[in-house]
Amino acid sequence: MLAIEAGKHLLIEKPITLTASDAQKLRDAGIRKNVLVMEAMWTRFLPSMQAVLASVKSGEIGIPKYAYADFSLLIPPEKAPRLWNREQGGGAHYDLGIYPVSFVFSILGAPDSVDGKSVMTDTGVDAATAATLFYNSGALATVNSSMTVSGSISASIHGTLGRIEIDTPFFEQTSFHIYDNDKNLIRSYSEKVEGRGMQYQAIHFEECLAKGLTQSPIMSMRESVQIMELMESIYRF
Repeated sequence: MLAIEAGKHLLIEKPITLTASDAQKLRDAGIRKNVLVMEAMWTRFLPSMQAVLASVKSGEIGIPKYAYADFSLLIPPEKAPRLWNREQGGGAHYDLGIYPVSFVFSILGAPDSVDGKSVMTDTGVDAATAATLFYNSGALATVNSSMTVSGSISASIHGTLGRIEIDTPFFEQTSFHIYDNDKNLIRSYSEKVEGRGMQYQAIHFEECLAKGLTQSPIMSMRESVQIMELMESIYRF
């Protein structure tokens, strides 16, 4: 908030806040001060994820009816003490689960109802959280995060004409495969990039600034607020 009040543009690490109300405060302040504020959800800007979203938008797999994403990684307390500390915003859901939640949101948007469950640690943070998202359109999604088991870290989107299977780790620049309803491979994507791909969100941020934009067309603050509302619906920190 101090940076915004000083007229600074901000690219803020995900999750942008721990509450939807705080995210809304950042959004309001950014609008008032006419500065660009954007959540650094770097996955959204990767060429692989942009290609996935383009495929869905084009109708290549028909109407999306189901999405799934998992980010489960074995992270013992000695490896990352912060994740086990409530005072430092720890827990699986907010550190790992933000990736599956943001991914599903980018495909299906805000759900009409949510059913989430968490396994808590004795330090007051969640060791694992899973949720089912329901849509009045008939679509469904499941998200899963854990820091006590090693999972697939994959994602998929199922539509009326076929499905997209995103290889592990789905939140990085990776490959994906598109199948029709008869399980025939339609095409695959396997583009390589330099490094992990963190540069793409920075490049987009610079482009927004050059154009004088105060909201990203890919990751708007409105969407970040909605995602934080969804995060809270699953598990309130």
